[in-house]
Amino acid sequence: MVFIKGLPYAAAPEPWHPAFQEIYNLRTSTERDIKDMKVEVSTALTLLDEKVQQLLDDYWARQRK
Repeated sequence: MVFIKGLPYAAAPEPWHPAFQEIYNLRTSTERDIKDMKVEVSTALTLLDEKVQQLLDDYWARQRK
């Protein structure tokens, strides 16, 4: 049994069959998309956190007046 990036397949005369290349390409592009989404979500959460903190600061500043 041979493992390529976690994908097991039986050893064959052509070890890198085009079908496995397609699966590998889909998997790596999906992993890249997920990483990109994580960055986007992280950025959005940071911006949201900053906005909430600003609103809370404004609220407490008005309460102290």
